[in-house]
Amino acid sequence: MSPIKDIEAQLFKNNHFNKTFSLFKRIGNGKFWLGFLLEVILAIVILVINIYWENEWFDLVISSLNLLLFAYIMNKCVEGMAERSSNFLTGLINNMGGNIAELFTVIIFMKSNQALLAGFTIIGSAISTVLIVPALAVTISIYRNGSLRPFKFNAIDAQNMLINLYVLSFVLILLTTFKYVNPNSDDRVLTIILVSLTLVSYLFFMLTDFFYKKKPRVENEFYIRIKEENNTENNEENNIENNIENNNENENNEENNTENNTENIKIKDDFKDLLKRSKFIITDEIKEISQDENDTNEKHLENDDKIEKKSSSIELIILIILFAITCAGFYFVGEIFSESLQKTPLYERLAFVGIFFTPAMLDVPEHLNTISLFKKNTDLAMITSFGSSCQIIGFVYPIGTLISVGLGANPNIPFPPDFVGIYFLVIILAYNIINDGKFTLHEGLSLFATTAMVGVYSFFRVI
Repeated sequence: MSPIKDIEAQLFKNNHFNKTFSLFKRIGNGKFWLGFLLEVILAIVILVINIYWENEWFDLVISSLNLLLFAYIMNKCVEGMAERSSNFLTGLINNMGGNIAELFTVIIFMKSNQALLAGFTIIGSAISTVLIVPALAVTISIYRNGSLRPFKFNAIDAQNMLINLYVLSFVLILLTTFKYVNPNSDDRVLTIILVSLTLVSYLFFMLTDFFYKKKPRVENEFYIRIKEENNTENNEENNIENNIENNNENENNEENNTENNTENIKIKDDFKDLLKRSKFIITDEIKEISQDENDTNEKHLENDDKIEKKSSSIELIILIILFAITCAGFYFVGEIFSESLQKTPLYERLAFVGIFFTPAMLDVPEHLNTISLFKKNTDLAMITSFGSSCQIIGFVYPIGTLISVGLGANPNIPFPPDFVGIYFLVIILAYNIINDGKFTLHEGLSLFATTAMVGVYSFFRVI
């Protein structure tokens, strides 16, 4: 046995250490703890280097990498909390980690008097979840499977999410129009009323979407036809298998019945006499044994429930502590990122940075989780993808504004009218793509082409 294996064997003889190790193993896999350790190391590196050597490009690169790791840990912590709680909004929870990272970024930008960059980041994140995530999911999955068959999903759910996006984008257009007409306005009361309207509309449609799913719905013709074809194929296969199994069972039963009938006749008479003599004794013993077994089973179940509740509560507390540490580290590193960004020439390309750079840095972990959902549950993946955009406009924007007011920052987040219009057109494009209940490779490529055009436009756009 190697020295390392010998040390592990000695350590795991200790029951307390073994329980602690299994507890942390249940909370997160190896990648989770490796990412958490790496982000702590990078945060220390940033702190030490900033004391002895200031270089804005180095700070920008290493803080970007660290923010990406922070967003990953946030996603995993929030997913772990969702698994240990009874929250009905699965799609909301899947998106919450990445969008909390965006919320922190918006607050940092607002506090640093970079409101325009905050507006670009909000619009860019909302666009990326509608364009990039479905396109990547389709192309990657088709490439891995080696098949050009389209993804099939329930178009009603995706349409409902996009209708919510239409309403939220309309509210965003009203906000943009107000700020465009009154560019120098600093009326905090009116701003708070407008952003509260956005938050209320988001909460309203989020709740109506949940209750809407509990009611029977009329599905589109494409989805009904696909479901009927799959059901008929499965029923035919099941019927053939069941008929074969039933025939074999009938033959075996006939043979066993003939043998058992002769034996039962002989045993029956002997058993009657034996039963009369031992009836009362056997019944008393059976009652005692069954009572003892029931008592022991109840005790075991109670102990198992107590242990499970205790371990779940401990895991939830550890996750909340890890999440709090991650949020504090994100805010610290985010301020360094914001300061170093202002010192580089990238700050002259605010549109490109806000539309592509910061959303990519913050949304990659969330996008990867959504893409992995396409293999398991395409319906949930589509809802999660569009639901993330709803959450950015309806949650990140108003909450970030209200917190900025509390921090004493200017609450007015300017949204460039051209990018608000692009966002509205992107929603129309996405609605037309998912309207038939299927998602093909050509539709994914069209989303990629749209993303490229938005990227080129944002790169050359003059602020």
